[in-house]
Amino acid sequence: MAVHNRRRVRVALALLVAAMVLAGTGCERRSARSVSAPAAAATLLVTSDLGASVQYRGSAAAGGSVLDALRAATDVRTAYGGGFVSEMFGLRSDPGGRRDWIYWVNGRLAERGARDVRVGAGDHVWWDYQRWSPDRELRAVVGAWPAPFATVATVAADPPIAGWLRARGARVAAAAAWRVRVGGERRLRRDDPEWARANDAGDLPASINDGVVRRLGADGASMVAVPDGAAVAVALPGPRDGVTLVIVGRDVAAARRAATTVTTDEDALAGHVAVVFDADGAAIAVAGEGS
Repeated sequence: MAVHNRRRVRVALALLVAAMVLAGTGCERRSARSVSAPAAAATLLVTSDLGASVQYRGSAAAGGSVLDALRAATDVRTAYGGGFVSEMFGLRSDPGGRRDWIYWVNGRLAERGARDVRVGAGDHVWWDYQRWSPDRELRAVVGAWPAPFATVATVAADPPIAGWLRARGARVAAAAAWRVRVGGERRLRRDDPEWARANDAGDLPASINDGVVRRLGADGASMVAVPDGAAVAVALPGPRDGVTLVIVGRDVAAARRAATTVTTDEDALAGHVAVVFDADGAAIAVAGEGS
């Protein structure tokens, strides 16, 4: 559900929840439905608990709405004119317990209801059933990578990501709505103040401060230290509906090793909110999972 829509209906939900009767179908944790189709136009991922459990992974047809894509995959219950997804895969909205369905398109939190957002060719649509906190909104995630960085008309990127994108046919420019920043903490603090502010404010699901790496815990609220962490991959909204993917390390070498992993293993970020890497560039922790 879109952020502003969720805020708008939260009071209404509280008033109406006693009258809402939603049938729960149950869902086996860690089970996943996976559907493939020829010439998949877009990707649809449905998870719970910040990606910890996969409910569905498959394709979606371009041209229809996000809600159409969901209904082609599973039974969906909606509320408030169809824009608010209230239940699917046996998991239903629980306003009192602060558990809800939200979704990102190409790594950015949707700002409109599912009925009003169209699916484009190559899009990555990710739904997650999660605990939400009024103090922390995951406005961008890394789990759609490489969508749509490798397919948009123009992308701004630092090495080694820049060369990898060029090899895939992307046009790399100095400035764009879709950006990939790679560097050591000290330099990025100077060169990317937007990331620095969000990082220091604790608004991101992974952070690095004076070389100390932390990630979001499984409760969706607290931050957990990762002693062996040397770099993080995290995302934040960019300009003009874009996304900025930041791969930042204790130093530039750690950041570039992590970035190299991202280019050689496209699944390193897949379906994750944010990822922590060690000094050798190996992914060692995921935001939102584990203790």
